[in-house]
Amino acid sequence: MAEGVNDPWPCVVKLGRVDRGDIDLHFDLDTAARAEIAKTLGLVSIESLEADVFLRSWMDGAEISGLIRARVVQTCSVSADEFEEPIESRFSVHVIPADSSSAPRTKAASWASIQRATIRPTFSKATPSTCPAM
Repeated sequence: MAEGVNDPWPCVVKLGRVDRGDIDLHFDLDTAARAEIAKTLGLVSIESLEADVFLRSWMDGAEISGLIRARVVQTCSVSADEFEEPIESRFSVHVIPADSSSAPRTKAASWASIQRATIRPTFSKATPSTCPAM
């Protein structure tokens, strides 16, 4: 199973930048980036992939929310036919710096805070359970 994809996203925003005002981003990946993601996830193709991402100040960190939309082509595990599947997924995540007074105080929790402070959308390998033949 694929580990996931997080490198093709073209933008990194430091948490301190969000304090200076809300940030709205729109990503529309090009053909090459979509082909790389499709190969990594074992899909036939990704016909479209775009995301609207909104960053808002929250405590001493940020709320990151948005909507990811895609059209993927995958192979049915029953009939081996290719089929297109629309994907739409909303997300919302809160992040804070690891040294924040609001951050958890355990070593494991501090590591989780550091990881959350560098969140990028991640896509998991598609499952064939939505196959039209099933």
